[in-house]
Amino acid sequence: MTKTLISLKIFFTIILAGCARLEPSEYKQCAFIAEEEKFICSFLSTGKVFYIGGMKYIDNIYYKDGFGVEYFSDGAIYKGGWKMGKKSGQGIYTVPDQTSCSSDWIDDRQTGTVTCIYSGETDGHIREGLTNGLGEWIGITFYTFPDGKKVEEFWENGGLIYQREIIAQ
Repeated sequence: MTKTLISLKIFFTIILAGCARLEPSEYKQCAFIAEEEKFICSFLSTGKVFYIGGMKYIDNIYYKDGFGVEYFSDGAIYKGGWKMGKKSGQGIYTVPDQTSCSSDWIDDRQTGTVTCIYSGETDGHIREGLTNGLGEWIGITFYTFPDGKKVEEFWENGGLIYQREIIAQ
């Protein structure tokens, strides 16, 4: 007996959580790719993809859920966990210059230690510390240069208050 596999792509317009008031130019569609068990979502007007990943359907609304990748209009990308339409669990947020910050997320906010690896003019520099959940550093952070030099920093209200070099013993 021979089995024939049928590739299935289902296109449909869906309501995503947080997208109830969209202009016609912002209408979105998603395709479910059965063999990959993921959704690919794009804008109807341009075909530009904005999300690839898992979703959950509750009360006639689809929520990003599980692992997914979101592509933002400013060129930033988030790869990581989602729960009911919000960033949740481990994730990496990368901005257009390729600087990337990894952290845990709860309800769309960074939590715990955030580690950023910088690109561009500060390529190879690393900063570790806490944020207020919205991307502003708070308290003490540690900044490491590519040559191994380390600096302790103190942040308050989104501003750098002081830095001091850490001398290796």
